[in-house]
Amino acid sequence: MNSLYQVDELVKEYLLFRGFTATFRALESEIRTDKDKGFQVDKIIEELLGAIANGDIQALIDYYRYLDLRFFSRLDSRFQRTIKKFELCLLRHYLIHGNNNSKKDREKVIEFFDIYGPELHGKAEWSQWFALPYIKNPSNDATFETFFSKQWVDNYTISLHNFLATTFQNMPLPSLLSFNIDRIQRKTQQSEIEALKTTVENQKATLEARENDIAKLKHEVVETRKEMTDGISLIRRRAASSAHQNDQKSLKSMSTSIASIHGAAVGGANTFLNLPKKSNSESTHKSNQSGHSQDSSKNEDEPFLILNQEEFSEHVSAITHAKFSSQGDLIASCDMDNIVRIWSYKGQSFNPLKIKNNSSNVLSLEWDARSDRFVSCKKGRLKINN
Repeated sequence: MNSLYQVDELVKEYLLFRGFTATFRALESEIRTDKDKGFQVDKIIEELLGAIANGDIQALIDYYRYLDLRFFSRLDSRFQRTIKKFELCLLRHYLIHGNNNSKKDREKVIEFFDIYGPELHGKAEWSQWFALPYIKNPSNDATFETFFSKQWVDNYTISLHNFLATTFQNMPLPSLLSFNIDRIQRKTQQSEIEALKTTVENQKATLEARENDIAKLKHEVVETRKEMTDGISLIRRRAASSAHQNDQKSLKSMSTSIASIHGAAVGGANTFLNLPKKSNSESTHKSNQSGHSQDSSKNEDEPFLILNQEEFSEHVSAITHAKFSSQGDLIASCDMDNIVRIWSYKGQSFNPLKIKNNSSNVLSLEWDARSDRFVSCKKGRLKINN
């Protein structure tokens, strides 16, 4: 309905273009006396309240009946009770307003019952209202007290306003108005599409920025890990070098002590022992190899922290084999007496099992990869123990 006046102007322009001047003047005349008020709810409410303020009951009834015939009669039958309720409250508002004002207005209240009394007589909702003009203070009466309050008038006005607005919004529109509305809706939808496109572009830019930030963070993490690894390696090399130097010093001091003791012993005995040069060089080569192997073994050893330690003393002889189960919960061990024992290293409630193999030596011991319930012992043939 917002484009109603725009369409009116287009129709006027068209009539003048076609030379329909008489129709143009008739249209302007009807627009000036338009009872629909251009479908503006505020002006319709103003027209009704103006008739009440002027005490013009005939104009009030005629205008409301026009609205009923023009709009309300097209509504579904389930709204007819609401329409009658609005008419009843409108007439009651007229009577309350007239009773509050001058003596002349109160006479119009009596006139209302004289004119419409026969029509309203016999209706239960009007039975007590015939006494209104003759009650001294009707605003204090329990029957009429509610209708004299400003809150009741405001609630009624707002309800009628909403009802009219809803009725106009659900009216079937002519093609000319529908065309304009479709055009407006298309423009609105186009604007919404552009706004959504802008939002998508902004989201893409934000996503790219965050992906770049993530890539930078990943690179920083990799660089940090590399620096930490290099630092740990450097610390280990320094520790190994220091240990190697200490070992070299210890070997030198030990060799010096042995040489001094050996020299003293040889000098006291006045004997000389000539050793072959080959054996001396071989001993030196072996000493260097042993020192190198010790250094390499020390470099390979990694420091670790022992949290707890348990001892399993079921075996009598030396242990030859020990294997963890696939789940890591059990251990199978075999000793020199070819006795296989199954036990738990976690302190669980599991009694160690003893398996004797008296026929031949156990060469290897292995768990089944699929279950902890089987142990395989190889000794020239495969033996599986449950």
